Amino acid sequence: MLAHDEDLSTQDLLQMLNVPLDAIPSVVREAGRLLSARVPSAVDD
Repeated sequence: MLAHDEDLSTQDLLQMLNVPLDAIPSVVREAGRLLSARVPSAVDD
């Protein structure tokens, strides 16, 4: 865990993760896809 007294900005997080700004939309989509695959659906088909 980070021992940091100040809030981290999005830019700080991106620098730590070494993610280029133009890749963020794909990173967010992939994270959402991975989360949705793990979270049970609230709607049963």
